[in-house]
Amino acid sequence: MKPLRIDIIRRLILFAIFFVTGPLTSSRAQPAGIDVSGQNFVGDFYCEPSAIPRPGILLLGGSEGGRPIKHWPMLLAQNGYAVPAVAYFKERGLPNTLEMIPLEYVDTPIAWLRNHTNVVPGSIFVWGGSKGAELTLLLASRKPEIQGIIALSPCSVVWAGIADNRFSAKSSLSLHGQPLPFVPYDLSAGFEQNDPLATRKLYERSLA
Repeated sequence: MKPLRIDIIRRLILFAIFFVTGPLTSSRAQPAGIDVSGQNFVGDFYCEPSAIPRPGILLLGGSEGGRPIKHWPMLLAQNGYAVPAVAYFKERGLPNTLEMIPLEYVDTPIAWLRNHTNVVPGSIFVWGGSKGAELTLLLASRKPEIQGIIALSPCSVVWAGIADNRFSAKSSLSLHGQPLPFVPYDLSAGFEQNDPLATRKLYERSLA
């Protein structure tokens, strides 16, 4: 492994730690996102103006949908990364619900990032949280150009979708128009909204 690659991975790990422990702060101006929704995907591109190519990080949000929150892509860009923060549902032109999201959709921003003049050739990474982490693991398993990932709160399986604040009977993800095998949610014991451990219990029960 080249020293540059080791340095990139080390820095990504540090960002993941800071993501969990608390927001980073800086006195430097943070780059604003540029809407790149005309590129056959929906998202914003964060990158400091520079002629020097830098590693690229595709950033994916979770089951909240829409464009990822701005803080993390802005901060990653400020620290030397080119970051498209991409929505995959709950945006205009995208599915309204987290059901049957095609994996192929994410191929487009990866290819766009790989060919971008601001990105070091061969330095493509993916960062995802929660549902985005689940998607990140799947992408890494089928896209050899992905050099590394940061998966925050991931899972080893594909889960059922979510529609209109209800658990769906469909897979959350698809490939070539076919649903990916998924684990349905076991609601046999209900879901107690006031129980702070309700979500954990649901997932443990569903995986049993």
